[in-house]
Amino acid sequence: MKTWIGLIIPDETLRNTVQTLLKVTNDLQVVGIYSDAQEAVADLKKKGDVRIILGLRGDRQSIRDLKMIELSGPYPVLGIGGLMDATPLLFDAFRLGMIDFISFSPEDIGSPTDLLLKRITESIRMLSLVNVDRITRVRVRPFGETEKTPYQEQAGYYIVLGVPQGGINGAIRLLSQLPRRRDTAIVASVPLPQSCLGPFIADLSSYSQWSVKAAALDEQVYGGTCYLFSSSEPYSVEGSLAGECRIVPCHENASPIDSLMEGLAGSFAGAVLGVLMEGIGSDGITGLSSIRSRGGTTMTIKSSGGILTEAPVGASERKVGDFLVDINDLPKTLTSFMGEMQDITNINRLLGSQ
Repeated sequence: MKTWIGLIIPDETLRNTVQTLLKVTNDLQVVGIYSDAQEAVADLKKKGDVRIILGLRGDRQSIRDLKMIELSGPYPVLGIGGLMDATPLLFDAFRLGMIDFISFSPEDIGSPTDLLLKRITESIRMLSLVNVDRITRVRVRPFGETEKTPYQEQAGYYIVLGVPQGGINGAIRLLSQLPRRRDTAIVASVPLPQSCLGPFIADLSSYSQWSVKAAALDEQVYGGTCYLFSSSEPYSVEGSLAGECRIVPCHENASPIDSLMEGLAGSFAGAVLGVLMEGIGSDGITGLSSIRSRGGTTMTIKSSGGILTEAPVGASERKVGDFLVDINDLPKTLTSFMGEMQDITNINRLLGSQ
């Protein structure tokens, strides 16, 4: 069965490149080509089950277009565009329900590579798996700077968030609702290029109680802070004999999510809570297994409990998730666990000694 695609790409050169890429596979059918969202939403209502590829430009019109699309649908949306133009828009785009983003360099537009073809094919496969009924806009409220004074205290507990491709909307929702604790550090692997993290964090920081930082090599990890690790940077974490935690180079051939989870599990065992967000692929399953085998606690999204549950369902089938939750219940559930981490750690220690 073919996946129906609607193209909303104002730039003609980029639009032609995407059309060329889509013609390579027989599994896709372009059912509409539009220069703006207003034209698209009027026609797409007649098309049925359609996936959208939206060109992101370096202005707020792209965000207005996306909002119009999602209010009309919602639709699973793949954003594309030049990284320099799109980077300042990515936080709001994911918050409005965009599922994924692919950057197109000028070289890619002039001569698309096999790697780019593979990436766009995989992203469209992801769009075809989306539970459209679960696409929502993340509602956020700003926090005052006085609520986010940096702590310089060693963390006693660690939450590691594995955010696979397709999970950023859920991660924004979680980090905008999770109350901050000075005894807990969050480390999160996110599917964004390193160059996107600065603007993304600048936007996210306004809506999170946590002090949010990009991971930096050799930096010490403190409580009350959320560290974002780009999936394109080979960074992990390790603990010292004194109980400190710092950011180190990642082991070769390990996925960023698995590397973070394994690093924390090896150093802090039962004081680690591993969370695999919604998304696709198998990254994070090995990491959850490592946390669980060393006495930590693991949590993931239940089947049909999110927009994309391919990765969490894989974790469930491997029986590496202690708790399966709905994505909408995750902030509340995780908040409850954070308040009981001392008891959970002691229980994990007792279970591990049996």
